[in-house]
Amino acid sequence: MRERLILLMLFLAPAVAWSQLEHVPASNLVYDFLNHMQVRGYLPDYNRSFIPATRREVIAWLHEVNQQSGKLSETERELASRFSQEFIDEADRRQARTVLFSGKDSWSKRLSDIFSDKEKFLYTWRDPADTATTFFMEGLASFDTRSAVIDGEVKHVSLGQIGGRFRGTIRGIVGYGLQSTNGTTFGDRNFALTDPVLRQNTAFTDFNSEYFDFTEAYVSVDFDWGRLSLGKERILMGSGLQDKLYISSNAPTFDALRFEARFKTFRYTFIHSSLLSKRLILDAGEPFYNPKFLALHRAQVALFDAVDFGVYEAVIYSRRFLDLAYLNPINFFKSAEHSNGDRDNPLLAFDLQSRGIPDLQLYGTWLIDDVDFSRWGTGWFGNKFAWQAGMQTTALSRDLELTLEYTRIEPYVYSHVFADNSYTHREINLGPTIQPNSYAVSLGMLYWLGYKWRGSFLLRHMEHGANVYDEEGNLVRNTGGDVLVGYRFGRDSETARLLDGDLETEDLLSFSLRYEPWRNIIWDFVYQLRVNRRNQQSHTRHFLSLLLLIEY
Repeated sequence: MRERLILLMLFLAPAVAWSQLEHVPASNLVYDFLNHMQVRGYLPDYNRSFIPATRREVIAWLHEVNQQSGKLSETERELASRFSQEFIDEADRRQARTVLFSGKDSWSKRLSDIFSDKEKFLYTWRDPADTATTFFMEGLASFDTRSAVIDGEVKHVSLGQIGGRFRGTIRGIVGYGLQSTNGTTFGDRNFALTDPVLRQNTAFTDFNSEYFDFTEAYVSVDFDWGRLSLGKERILMGSGLQDKLYISSNAPTFDALRFEARFKTFRYTFIHSSLLSKRLILDAGEPFYNPKFLALHRAQVALFDAVDFGVYEAVIYSRRFLDLAYLNPINFFKSAEHSNGDRDNPLLAFDLQSRGIPDLQLYGTWLIDDVDFSRWGTGWFGNKFAWQAGMQTTALSRDLELTLEYTRIEPYVYSHVFADNSYTHREINLGPTIQPNSYAVSLGMLYWLGYKWRGSFLLRHMEHGANVYDEEGNLVRNTGGDVLVGYRFGRDSETARLLDGDLETEDLLSFSLRYEPWRNIIWDFVYQLRVNRRNQQSHTRHFLSLLLLIEY
C-alpha cells in the first residue's frame, strides 16, 4: 500500500521532475542524509549498495522523506528542506538561485549573492519549447593546506584546483555530465604523494608533472524500468559504511558500460569496464599496459520487507580483448570462466542489509574469491574469503549516527596467480582499503548540527600479516598479504593463516568538521592520528588539513 501511495504522489508531481536524469556525484552529502533517513526508519526503500543515483531517484526519495516531516527532528527537517531546495525545487522550476552569466540581475547583485543561501551556477538554460531539456554549468575551485608531523619531522604542502562541471537532460530521455579540474601543489611534493587520490593521477606520478588533473564524464539513456550508461565516474558498490568489499572510494575511477534494471523491490546492475594493469616500459621508453577488464553484476531483492538481499558476481580478465561471455549480463561468470580455460579471476558474494527497523540498521557481506568445501577449516590457501559485518544506530540521539563495523580479508583474497588478474585498477585494490591477510574493526560517529555544520569521528584498529622481504627487497616468504602477489605454486606454503607473516598494526583516530556558511561554499577541517607498528618499531603521524571548496 505504501509503495502505491508513493507512486501516486510522484505521478501527481510536476512532470518536469521526471526529466532530472543527471547522475548525482558520489561525494554529494544527500547520500549520507538518505542513509540517515533509512536508519531512522523513514526511508526503508533506500539502499546505499550502489551509488550514484539519478537526480530523479533522489527526488523520489526526498518526496518520501517529506511525507514524514512531522516525525523529524528540527535538524532533520532543516536537512530535508536544504536538499529539497537543491533537487526538488530545481525540478519544479521554483529554486532560489543566482546565475553569474545571466542578464536578469545587476552585476553587484550577482556578486553579492555569492554570500547567500541561493543555489549558485555560472550558467543555466532550459529549452522554452521543451522543459525536459536542460543545461547547468558550475565553476569549481578548491584550496587545501595540509601539514603533518611524522616521527617528529614537520611536513607541509598546499593543493590548489580549479575547473568546472556541466550537466543536463535531453528531451527527458538522455542524461549527461562532465566534471574536470586541474591543479598543482605548493610545498613538499613527496608529502603530497602520500595522498591516495593524487597517487592515482598518471601525469603527477608517472610523468612527474607539476600539475594533476581529474576528469569524469558520462552519458546515459533512461527508460521506465532501467538505464544504460557509458562513462567514467566514481562508483561505490557494497553495503559497508567505513569500507566496501566490492568497489570503494579506494579505487581510481574507471571507464565502464553500465546497465541497470528496476522492478518494484528488485534491482539489477551490470557493469563491464576497462582497467589498467601494471605499467610496463618498452625498449623505446613507451609505456605499455596489458589489456585488462572487469565484468560484474549484482541482483538485489527485498525479502519480506525485512532485509535487502544481494548477490554479487565479478570477474577480472586480461591479456586479451573483449570476451563476449562476459558481455552477457545474465551469464554465470564462474561457469563461463571454466569454459574459457580457467585463466581468469572470478568472485562471488552475498550481502544483507536490514530495512524498516527504526533507529537500527544491520548489514553484512560474505565474499568468496575461491573455495573447496572439502578443505574448509584446514587453512588451505585456496579457500579465500572476506567477511564484513556492521551495525548503525540512531538510538542515542536522532541526529547522531553510531557505526560499528568489522572487516576481515583472508590471505590471497583479490590476488591471482597471474598478476594482471588481480582485483585492481592501476595496481590499487578496487575493494577495501586494507590488504589481504588483514582485519579491521572501526567505531564511527556522525553528528548533524543542521545543514551548515557536521562533525564526524572515527576510531579504527587494523592488523595485517605482511609478506616477508629481506634487506635487498626480495620476497622471502609469501603469506598472502599483498593484493599484487598471488600464490606461487611449488614455492609457497599450502597453509595460509590469518596474520601469518610480519605483523603490522595501525591505530587510527580521525576527526572532521564541515562548515557551510553560505550554500556551495564549504570549509572542511580534518585531523588524523596514525600509529603504525612493525618489527618492534613504532611510527606516529599527526595530520591536519583545512580545505576551502567553492562550487559556483
